Amino acid sequence: MSRVFVLAIDGVPFSLIKDLELFRDLWGEGDLVQMDSVLPTLSSVAWTNFQTGKNPGKHGIFGFIDRKLNPFEIYIPLSRDIKSPTIYELTGESNLKAISVNIPLTYPPRHIKGIMVSGFLCTDIKKGTYPPDFSEYLLKMGYIIDIDPSLAYTDKDKFLKMIYQALERRIELLDYLLGEEWNLLVFHIMETDRIQHFFGKDDLEFLEFFKVLEKKVMEIYKKTPEEVEFIMLSDHGFTEIKYDVNISNWLEERGYLKFKGDRSRGFNALDETMAYSLIPGRVYIAEKSREPFGIVEEGDRNRIVLELVEQLKELRAPETEEPVLKRVYRKEELYTGEYMDLAPDIILEPSYGYNPVSKLDSEWLFQKPRQKGMHTKDDAFLFLKGHSVVIRPQIEDVTAILLHFLGIDIPKDLDGRNVLKD
Repeated sequence: MSRVFVLAIDGVPFSLIKDLELFRDLWGEGDLVQMDSVLPTLSSVAWTNFQTGKNPGKHGIFGFIDRKLNPFEIYIPLSRDIKSPTIYELTGESNLKAISVNIPLTYPPRHIKGIMVSGFLCTDIKKGTYPPDFSEYLLKMGYIIDIDPSLAYTDKDKFLKMIYQALERRIELLDYLLGEEWNLLVFHIMETDRIQHFFGKDDLEFLEFFKVLEKKVMEIYKKTPEEVEFIMLSDHGFTEIKYDVNISNWLEERGYLKFKGDRSRGFNALDETMAYSLIPGRVYIAEKSREPFGIVEEGDRNRIVLELVEQLKELRAPETEEPVLKRVYRKEELYTGEYMDLAPDIILEPSYGYNPVSKLDSEWLFQKPRQKGMHTKDDAFLFLKGHSVVIRPQIEDVTAILLHFLGIDIPKDLDGRNVLKD
């Protein structure tokens, strides 16, 4: 049995990290590979795949926001909504101690054998740690759970200052935790995602940040004990946005989505609707027996799904006429498991540069974005020190690898595969 350190760097593309100068020697000490994320490509979904080793059909998380039925309401899923055991339960059952810092969808913190510091959905440090009194240490050191991304719109200098400050405090916490007793330590950096949403790869601010990040990561690597298994990964890649694409408007234009009265009332304004959308790129059939505004009979669901899939494949960008969507999936093509009923009926994989949104209060289909960057599914990365993989991995495969390192039997219902060459 080994100890395992996982450095989780949010949103860093394989296509970027492979060429960073300070990491070139590091790549010679193991295997750096491109890795596939999940659809929809969101941190809350991808890191839940990592935490559970399973696809969303088995863990029940399909987006940053989701909907409840009877009565219909939109909500933000939290850790309590994960419907599968996580690596922290599995390590605890094997009497191993785990430490988790800042992983998305760990709020409220789970009562684990070890220490958990919640990620970005936590707004109060006092409520964001297990054991609860560990929050006192975080408060004394000035720890920052997450910065306010909206600062990038109003005060970029302050946004950047907070980015660096949050990163410094997080690494200061890691220095302390490395000295604690642990078998598994999972440490997540969110600032990499935040900066790529608002600065492009040719912007000076972007370049300067990643120079700092390179140095910090190499310092972390050198502090990690030699005998510890070292895993570094991202949960998705990034690319520049060309257009935001309003899927709700697309549905409305084709008569699948209709309003009664003021559209600013959002879902409360829908009426006689056949399909609706949630971010990013999820389409749901509005069934008469399920949604209060739905008119689709249960027996017609498959027909409407196939109809929409074929039409969405033809969605083209203005000016260039290039396909907006790389692929259009039915849920049965992506997911398996007992929570398929919670899944969107149709899932969109966008072409690079076309960011699917869902704005019920807006009447545009294509709009130039306020942000610069969007997530990509096929450009995450995985680095394993001293090991190599036999096939291109998916993010849930990392779960199987770390369980293997820890000497824990891989559960039969895990989707993740042990893809190690050795």
